[in-house]
Amino acid sequence: MEDDALCLLAFVLFGILACLTKRKWKAYFADQVRQSWVTLLLHLQHPNPRVSMTWNAELRFTSVSRFWD
Repeated sequence: MEDDALCLLAFVLFGILACLTKRKWKAYFADQVRQSWVTLLLHLQHPNPRVSMTWNAELRFTSVSRFWD
């Protein structure tokens, strides 16, 4: 069983990193997201609604798609 608090913090950190990523690291960050995309999307169905809602919000607010030009 995963620690829900850890998942929440990980998704918040993801959002912060996505917002602060500079051009120099954009390709690296985008590659990491691509490699983890399926796993990341599965967290939208997390058993804890707070975790899935937080992840959904991070995806929307950070506009992860901007990394895939």
